[in-house]
Amino acid sequence: MMSESDKALSLAAVARAVSLSPYHFHRQFKSVTGLTPAAWQRALRAQRLREGLVAGKTVTQAVLDAGFNSFSPYYQQAPTALGMTGRQFRQQSARQVLYWAAGDSPFGRCLVARSEQGICAVLLGERATELAIQLHGMFPAMQCLPADLAQDSLLRKALALLAESQSQGDTLLAQLPLDIRGTVFQQQVWQQLQRIPYGETRTYQQVAAELGRPAAFRAVASACAANKLALIIPCHRVVRHDGLLAGYRWGVARKAALLAQERNQNQNALLEEESVDELIRR
Repeated sequence: MMSESDKALSLAAVARAVSLSPYHFHRQFKSVTGLTPAAWQRALRAQRLREGLVAGKTVTQAVLDAGFNSFSPYYQQAPTALGMTGRQFRQQSARQVLYWAAGDSPFGRCLVARSEQGICAVLLGERATELAIQLHGMFPAMQCLPADLAQDSLLRKALALLAESQSQGDTLLAQLPLDIRGTVFQQQVWQQLQRIPYGETRTYQQVAAELGRPAAFRAVASACAANKLALIIPCHRVVRHDGLLAGYRWGVARKAALLAQERNQNQNALLEEESVDELIRR
Protein backbone atom coordinates (compact mmCIF):
# COMPACT_ATOMS: atom_id res chain seq x y z
CA MET A 1 0.00 0.00 0.00
CA MET A 2 2.69 2.49 1.00
CA SER A 3 5.00 1.43 -1.82
CA GLU A 4 2.22 1.88 -4.41
CA SER A 5 1.08 5.29 -3.21
CA ASP A 6 2.42 8.36 -4.98
CA LYS A 7 2.03 10.51 -1.86
CA ALA A 8 2.82 10.25 1.84
CA LEU A 9 0.23 8.35 3.87
CA SER A 10 -0.60 9.04 7.49
CA LEU A 11 0.06 6.42 10.15
CA ALA A 12 -3.64 6.35 11.01
CA ALA A 13 -4.65 5.69 7.40
CA VAL A 14 -2.25 2.81 6.91
CA ALA A 15 -3.06 1.26 10.30
CA ARG A 16 -6.78 1.48 9.54
CA ALA A 17 -6.23 -0.31 6.20
CA VAL A 18 -4.71 -3.33 7.96
CA SER A 19 -7.16 -3.27 10.89
CA LEU A 20 -4.61 -2.36 13.56
CA SER A 21 -4.34 0.52 15.96
CA PRO A 22 -1.70 3.10 15.00
CA TYR A 23 0.34 2.10 18.07
CA HIS A 24 0.42 -1.62 17.24
CA PHE A 25 1.01 -1.07 13.53
CA HIS A 26 3.90 1.30 14.26
CA ARG A 27 5.51 -1.22 16.63
CA GLN A 28 5.05 -4.22 14.33
CA PHE A 29 6.22 -2.33 11.24
CA LYS A 30 9.42 -1.16 12.96
CA SER A 31 10.15 -4.64 14.34
CA VAL A 32 10.05 -6.05 10.81
CA THR A 33 11.70 -3.29 8.78
CA GLY A 34 13.86 -1.58 11.38
CA LEU A 35 12.28 1.73 10.36
CA THR A 36 9.22 3.65 11.44
CA PRO A 37 6.49 3.96 8.80
CA ALA A 38 7.38 7.63 8.31
CA ALA A 39 11.10 6.88 7.93
CA TRP A 40 10.30 4.06 5.49
CA GLN A 41 8.20 6.40 3.34
CA ARG A 42 10.99 8.99 3.36
CA ALA A 43 13.46 6.33 2.24
CA LEU A 44 11.10 5.23 -0.53
CA ARG A 45 10.68 8.79 -1.79
CA ALA A 46 14.47 9.22 -1.73
CA GLN A 47 14.91 6.02 -3.74
CA ARG A 48 12.32 7.13 -6.31
CA LEU A 49 13.97 10.53 -6.52
CA ARG A 50 17.38 8.99 -7.25
CA GLU A 51 15.91 6.61 -9.82
CA GLY A 52 14.10 9.46 -11.57
CA LEU A 53 17.21 11.62 -11.78
CA VAL A 54 19.31 8.71 -13.04
CA ALA A 55 16.66 8.05 -15.68
CA GLY A 56 17.16 11.59 -16.99
CA LYS A 57 14.03 13.27 -15.65
CA THR A 58 14.18 16.96 -14.84
CA VAL A 59 14.59 17.77 -11.16
CA THR A 60 11.03 19.09 -10.97
CA GLN A 61 9.54 15.98 -12.60
CA ALA A 62 11.67 13.62 -10.47
CA VAL A 63 10.58 15.41 -7.28
CA LEU A 64 6.88 15.21 -8.16
CA ASP A 65 7.05 11.59 -9.36
CA ALA A 66 8.88 10.57 -6.16
CA GLY A 67 5.86 11.61 -4.10
CA PHE A 68 7.00 14.91 -2.61
CA ASN A 69 3.90 17.05 -2.23
CA SER A 70 5.93 20.27 -2.37
CA PHE A 71 9.51 21.42 -2.79
CA SER A 72 9.93 22.22 0.91
CA PRO A 73 10.33 18.58 2.07
CA TYR A 74 12.49 17.90 -1.00
CA TYR A 75 14.91 20.67 -0.04
CA GLN A 76 15.03 19.29 3.52
CA GLN A 77 15.73 15.71 2.41
CA ALA A 78 17.96 16.27 -0.64
CA PRO A 79 21.26 16.54 1.31
CA THR A 80 20.58 13.18 2.97
CA ALA A 81 18.95 11.44 0.03
CA LEU A 82 21.42 12.57 -2.62
CA GLY A 83 24.45 13.92 -0.80
CA MET A 84 24.22 16.94 -3.11
CA THR A 85 21.63 18.98 -4.99
CA GLY A 86 19.32 17.29 -7.48
CA ARG A 87 20.95 19.12 -10.38
CA GLN A 88 24.45 17.99 -9.33
CA PHE A 89 23.24 14.42 -8.85
CA ARG A 90 21.68 14.38 -12.31
CA GLN A 91 24.82 15.78 -13.93
CA GLN A 92 27.09 13.23 -12.26
CA SER A 93 24.93 10.20 -12.95
CA ALA A 94 26.21 9.72 -16.49
CA ARG A 95 29.93 9.85 -15.85
CA GLN A 96 30.87 8.13 -12.57
CA VAL A 97 31.89 4.47 -12.34
CA LEU A 98 32.35 2.11 -9.40
CA TYR A 99 34.23 -1.17 -9.60
CA TRP A 100 33.49 -4.05 -7.26
CA ALA A 101 34.74 -7.50 -6.35
CA ALA A 102 33.57 -10.15 -3.89
CA GLY A 103 35.35 -12.71 -1.75
CA ASP A 104 34.77 -15.04 1.17
CA SER A 105 34.92 -13.97 4.80
CA PRO A 106 34.23 -15.68 8.14
CA PHE A 107 30.82 -14.02 8.02
CA GLY A 108 29.69 -14.87 4.51
CA ARG A 109 30.42 -13.21 1.23
CA CYS A 110 32.06 -9.78 1.30
CA LEU A 111 31.65 -7.31 -1.57
CA VAL A 112 34.04 -4.35 -1.77
CA ALA A 113 33.54 -1.42 -4.14
CA ARG A 114 35.82 1.46 -5.02
CA SER A 115 35.58 4.78 -6.80
CA GLU A 116 38.46 6.82 -8.13
CA GLN A 117 38.87 8.27 -4.62
CA GLY A 118 38.95 5.01 -2.64
CA ILE A 119 36.87 2.26 -1.04
CA CYS A 120 33.26 3.42 -0.92
CA ALA A 121 31.34 0.28 0.10
CA VAL A 122 31.84 -2.95 2.01
CA LEU A 123 28.76 -5.19 2.05
CA LEU A 124 28.22 -8.51 3.82
CA GLY A 125 25.79 -11.24 2.80
CA GLU A 126 25.30 -14.72 1.45
CA ARG A 127 25.57 -14.27 -2.33
CA ALA A 128 27.61 -11.88 -4.43
CA THR A 129 24.73 -11.37 -6.87
CA GLU A 130 22.46 -10.08 -4.11
CA LEU A 131 25.21 -7.82 -2.79
CA ALA A 132 25.76 -6.40 -6.28
CA ILE A 133 22.05 -5.53 -6.46
CA GLN A 134 22.35 -3.78 -3.08
CA LEU A 135 25.36 -1.85 -4.37
CA HIS A 136 23.38 -0.61 -7.38
CA GLY A 137 20.62 0.53 -5.02
CA MET A 138 23.09 2.43 -2.84
CA PHE A 139 24.74 4.20 -5.78
CA PRO A 140 22.00 4.54 -8.40
CA ALA A 141 23.70 7.50 -10.05
CA MET A 142 26.79 5.48 -10.89
CA GLN A 143 27.71 2.60 -13.15
CA CYS A 144 28.67 -0.38 -10.96
CA LEU A 145 30.94 -2.76 -12.85
CA PRO A 146 32.64 -6.00 -11.75
CA ALA A 147 36.41 -5.59 -11.53
CA ASP A 148 39.21 -7.81 -12.74
CA LEU A 149 40.91 -8.63 -9.44
CA ALA A 150 44.11 -9.58 -11.21
CA GLN A 151 44.33 -5.97 -12.44
CA ASP A 152 42.75 -4.11 -9.50
CA SER A 153 45.33 -3.95 -6.73
CA LEU A 154 43.22 -1.79 -4.40
CA LEU A 155 40.25 -4.15 -4.34
CA ARG A 156 42.57 -7.12 -4.00
CA LYS A 157 44.31 -5.47 -1.04
CA ALA A 158 41.01 -4.46 0.55
CA LEU A 159 39.58 -7.99 0.44
CA ALA A 160 42.78 -9.38 1.97
CA LEU A 161 42.92 -6.80 4.77
CA LEU A 162 39.23 -7.21 5.59
CA ALA A 163 39.75 -10.97 5.99
CA GLU A 164 42.85 -10.45 8.15
CA SER A 165 41.15 -7.79 10.29
CA GLN A 166 38.79 -10.40 11.73
CA SER A 167 41.67 -12.16 13.45
CA GLN A 168 44.27 -9.41 13.84
CA GLY A 169 42.22 -6.32 14.71
CA ASP A 170 41.06 -3.52 12.49
CA THR A 171 44.14 -1.27 12.66
CA LEU A 172 45.09 -2.88 9.35
CA LEU A 173 42.14 -1.18 7.68
CA ALA A 174 43.66 2.26 8.24
CA GLN A 175 45.87 1.50 5.22
CA LEU A 176 42.91 1.76 2.85
CA PRO A 177 41.98 5.02 1.11
CA LEU A 178 38.29 5.71 1.63
CA ASP A 179 35.57 7.54 -0.26
CA ILE A 180 33.04 8.20 2.50
CA ARG A 181 29.82 9.86 1.35
CA GLY A 182 27.24 11.28 3.70
CA THR A 183 25.96 14.37 5.46
CA VAL A 184 28.22 16.30 7.81
CA PHE A 185 26.51 14.75 10.84
CA GLN A 186 26.71 11.23 9.42
CA GLN A 187 30.42 11.63 8.81
CA GLN A 188 30.89 12.88 12.37
CA VAL A 189 29.11 9.79 13.67
CA TRP A 190 31.11 7.45 11.44
CA GLN A 191 34.39 9.01 12.55
CA GLN A 192 33.34 8.48 16.16
CA LEU A 193 32.51 4.83 15.47
CA GLN A 194 36.01 4.31 14.10
CA ARG A 195 37.33 5.36 17.52
CA ILE A 196 35.54 2.49 19.31
CA PRO A 197 38.28 -0.01 20.21
CA TYR A 198 38.20 -3.49 18.70
CA GLY A 199 36.17 -5.78 20.96
CA GLU A 200 34.32 -2.99 22.78
CA THR A 201 30.83 -1.55 22.34
CA ARG A 202 29.07 1.76 22.87
CA THR A 203 25.41 2.64 23.12
CA TYR A 204 23.72 5.08 20.77
CA GLN A 205 23.38 7.45 23.74
CA GLN A 206 27.10 7.22 24.50
CA VAL A 207 28.06 7.98 20.91
CA ALA A 208 25.71 10.98 20.88
CA ALA A 209 27.21 12.24 24.14
CA GLU A 210 30.75 11.80 22.81
CA LEU A 211 29.75 14.00 19.87
CA GLY A 212 28.49 16.65 22.28
CA ARG A 213 24.88 16.08 21.21
CA PRO A 214 23.35 13.80 23.87
CA ALA A 215 19.79 14.29 22.62
CA ALA A 216 20.71 13.13 19.09
CA PHE A 217 20.89 9.40 19.83
CA ARG A 218 18.12 8.63 17.31
CA ALA A 219 20.04 10.52 14.64
CA VAL A 220 23.09 8.47 15.61
CA ALA A 221 21.08 5.30 15.07
CA SER A 222 19.99 6.57 11.64
CA ALA A 223 23.61 7.32 10.72
CA CYS A 224 24.61 3.79 11.76
CA ALA A 225 21.83 2.39 9.56
CA ALA A 226 23.10 4.48 6.61
CA ASN A 227 26.67 3.17 6.88
CA LYS A 228 27.87 1.56 3.63
CA LEU A 229 31.30 0.47 4.90
CA ALA A 230 30.81 -2.63 7.06
CA LEU A 231 33.78 -3.44 9.32
CA ILE A 232 35.74 -0.35 8.23
CA ILE A 233 33.17 1.84 9.97
CA PRO A 234 32.27 -0.59 12.79
CA CYS A 235 28.60 0.23 13.33
CA HIS A 236 28.22 -3.33 14.67
CA ARG A 237 29.86 -2.07 17.89
CA VAL A 238 26.90 0.17 18.72
CA VAL A 239 24.17 -1.43 20.83
CA ARG A 240 21.01 -0.41 22.64
CA HIS A 241 21.17 1.17 26.08
CA ASP A 242 20.05 -2.13 27.64
CA GLY A 243 22.86 -4.03 25.92
CA LEU A 244 20.61 -5.75 23.40
CA LEU A 245 21.67 -5.82 19.77
CA ALA A 246 19.67 -3.37 17.69
CA GLY A 247 19.13 -3.69 13.95
CA TYR A 248 22.11 -4.18 11.69
CA ARG A 249 22.07 -3.60 7.95
CA TRP A 250 23.69 -6.97 7.35
CA GLY A 251 21.68 -8.96 9.91
CA VAL A 252 21.55 -9.07 13.71
CA ALA A 253 22.95 -12.63 13.73
CA ARG A 254 26.01 -11.41 11.81
CA LYS A 255 26.36 -8.50 14.25
CA ALA A 256 26.34 -10.93 17.18
CA ALA A 257 28.93 -13.13 15.47
CA LEU A 258 31.21 -10.15 14.80
CA LEU A 259 31.07 -8.99 18.41
CA ALA A 260 31.66 -12.53 19.71
CA GLN A 261 34.66 -12.92 17.40
CA GLU A 262 36.17 -9.66 18.62
CA ARG A 263 35.64 -10.54 22.28
CA ASN A 264 37.26 -13.93 21.74
CA GLN A 265 40.26 -12.37 19.99
CA ASN A 266 40.73 -9.91 22.84
CA GLN A 267 40.50 -12.70 25.42
CA ASN A 268 43.01 -14.82 23.51
CA ALA A 269 45.40 -11.88 23.26
CA LEU A 270 45.08 -11.26 27.01
CA LEU A 271 45.81 -14.94 27.77
CA GLU A 272 48.90 -14.82 25.57
CA GLU A 273 50.15 -11.73 27.38
CA GLU A 274 49.60 -13.40 30.75
CA SER A 275 51.48 -16.49 29.56
CA VAL A 276 54.42 -14.37 28.42
CA ASP A 277 54.46 -12.50 31.74
CA GLU A 278 54.46 -15.81 33.60
CA LEU A 279 57.41 -17.10 31.58
CA ILE A 280 59.36 -13.90 32.25
CA ARG A 281 58.73 -14.17 36.00
CA ARG A 282 60.11 -17.71 35.97
